[in-house]
Amino acid sequence: MTVANSIISNNTDGIQNVGFALDYGATANLTVVNSNVGDNDGGGISNEGTEGNATATIFSTAVSGNSAGGVFTSGSGHGFQSLAITNSTVSGNSTYGGIRASGNSYLSVANSTISGNSAADSGGGIYAGGFDASIVNSTISGNSAGTSGGAIYCQGLAQDVSIVNSTISGNSAGTSGGGIYNVSSNLQVATSTISGNSAGSGGASTLMALTAGFKLPVQSLMPAHRAKTSSTSARSLRMDTILAAMMAAAT
Repeated sequence: MTVANSIISNNTDGIQNVGFALDYGATANLTVVNSNVGDNDGGGISNEGTEGNATATIFSTAVSGNSAGGVFTSGSGHGFQSLAITNSTVSGNSTYGGIRASGNSYLSVANSTISGNSAADSGGGIYAGGFDASIVNSTISGNSAGTSGGAIYCQGLAQDVSIVNSTISGNSAGTSGGGIYNVSSNLQVATSTISGNSAGSGGASTLMALTAGFKLPVQSLMPAHRAKTSSTSARSLRMDTILAAMMAAAT
């Protein structure tokens, strides 16, 4: 299904893409381009798979003001889901934040702005709780979370999360991780700015809560935050090839 040059607004839900019946080779494909998805009572765009594959591509689109989150991707069983957001704006969405990925989901965000979203619990800007996630050449600002991860919340046992050439600023969280809250993901940040984020518990939580070991290049942080990672036990990451491909694609 392709949605182009359209306005999707004032509906119970915006757009839903659902994959099922993997045994029959079924895959649900959604492309949204040059459109505006906003002010819906539910979520803006949903990409889901239950025992099936679902793929969503969002390009040059605004997703804003939706009451149950901006963009959502999730799956269970044997199916896989992928969500790619490029040259788009996700802003002013509430309850579940801007972008939420969970289950068997892959997420990529490039050349986009994620701003002014709010989540009642975790991940005001982006909740990365599926498989791998990448954020390139993007701005994540002014988002808030009731608990952890004002800008980004990372959680995934088999997950690599990479942030490249991006700005994370002015986000807030009620408890910890005003910028980034990492639970169990392999997280790498390169040539990015993380500044001016805040959290209720203060201290290192203004940048990120370090609840699992990960490798974080010191040069990617603002000077005021460098001391926060000095005692972190780093573990090796397998992101070099992925990061090189991402950088090439973004140029």
